[in-house]
This record gives sequence, structure tokens and C-alpha cells, in this order.
Amino acid sequence: MTRPRSPAYPKFPLEKALVMISDIFEADRRNIIDRETAAKHVGCSSLSGASDKVLATLKHYNLL
Repeated sequence: MTRPRSPAYPKFPLEKALVMISDIFEADRRNIIDRETAAKHVGCSSLSGASDKVLATLKHYNLL
């Protein structure tokens, strides 16, 4: 029998996510950007495990 997965849990609170998404919005407005560009706008140098968690948290809050 397979073990059920735990529920998704965001890496940081909504207030910090709102600051990060405003940084992305100020840089590119409503233009379509790729994951690497979004990661750079929130302070990550490239795509990595840390940037994946940040982007996943923004998606968890339906901000991306």
C-alpha cells in the first residue's frame, strides 16, 4: 500500500510572497517571462533547489 503524501506547505508567509511578486511585476509588468528570469528578480542567481522552492511558494499562493 502506498503512503499518502503530506499536504503542500509554503516556504515563507504570504507577506513575503507579496513583496517578491511585486519585485517581479515592477521588473517585467505583464510580459511573459521564463522561470530563470523570475528567479533572478526575486534574488536567486540561477535555477536551483532554492529558487524552485521560492517559485513553488509563489505558485502555491496563486501569484504566478
